[in-house]
Amino acid sequence: MPETTNKTARGVQISKIAKEVNRQSNEILDYLKRIGVEVSGVMSKVDDTVYQKILGHFKTDLQDAEKHKQKLLEFKKTYKGVEISEIEEDIKKEKEKKLKEDEEKKKKLEEEERLKAEREIQLKKELEETMQQLEKFLQLENKIQQTLTETEEKSNQIIEDAKLKAGEILNLAEEKSTELLQKSREEADRLKSAVINLREEKEILLTKLKTVINYQAHLLEMKVEEAGEEIKESRRPESSSVVEVDVNDIVQKLL
Repeated sequence: MPETTNKTARGVQISKIAKEVNRQSNEILDYLKRIGVEVSGVMSKVDDTVYQKILGHFKTDLQDAEKHKQKLLEFKKTYKGVEISEIEEDIKKEKEKKLKEDEEKKKKLEEEERLKAEREIQLKKELEETMQQLEKFLQLENKIQQTLTETEEKSNQIIEDAKLKAGEILNLAEEKSTELLQKSREEADRLKSAVINLREEKEILLTKLKTVINYQAHLLEMKVEEAGEEIKESRRPESSSVVEVDVNDIVQKLL
């Protein structure tokens, strides 16, 4: 991200720096733009850090200009009245050569700075994308963890409810079984009592039936005795067979 310099902040004015390094203000502005420092114009001020960067960048030009000035002064003192145009021409060529080399170095440095800035921007972008992906992964992980927790809680609740329901069903089944068993025992006792009563009634009935049959057999014998002698003599064998009644056999056949 480019540095931003507040023009109202305390610092050195760009126009003054241009005079100090013997450069045009536009050159200073171009250099600040290349290094990512934003200013509004030549009247803006920069802090000490940016000021030192500008001096460091244009330091070679200052030193060369000062050396050239000193050489001319020394030459004029030594060779008074001598034309120095040839010397100045050589110095100018040397200076141009030096400026060209410096310009190439500056372009190379600027290119390196540009590539470095682009790389930093790219790395920052990749870092932001990585952080965004990481944030998404963390959110997804939290969501999955929350879902697992909720699922586990629901499963535990379902298991607990199933246990309670199973317990209720077992208790109810046990109660029903006990109730049915009790009813079965009562019904068995009732049937047993009914069978006993039936047997007693059967015995009573048999006794009554035997009494009735015996009574009827007795009546039959009495009627035979009252019949005439002849009839009695002629039918005695038959009467004897008739009177002799097997009561138990009759009862068995009736049952």
